[in-house]
Amino acid sequence: MTRVNMREAKTHLSRLGRLARDGEDVVICRAGTPWLRLVPCPAPAPRRQLGGLEGELRILPGFGEPDEELIRDIEASRIFPDQVDGAGRAGAPAACVGAGFVSAMCRGLGGAW
Repeated sequence: MTRVNMREAKTHLSRLGRLARDGEDVVICRAGTPWLRLVPCPAPAPRRQLGGLEGELRILPGFGEPDEELIRDIEASRIFPDQVDGAGRAGAPAACVGAGFVSAMCRGLGGAW
């Protein structure tokens, strides 16, 4: 273990840094009392390599296609079962019923609120 006072540490910081990097325990003292421990920074993590699963995964046909059955089921669902629109239909606010609300939201066109 290398023990140095504050003044010596300021004067020989590069040398002490090399010692710490090489595994030496370096302690900087103030008035004879251990004050700081000089330790090296951990080695940087290796850069991640993209494409690690290349050839391992496959996208099934129709992956990005809209699911018409799901859209129809959502549009016909009773989201707000206690509300009735002007036509007497229960399940959604009047502005949403029959406006293709879910389909429009799926296409990013917004809904008719």
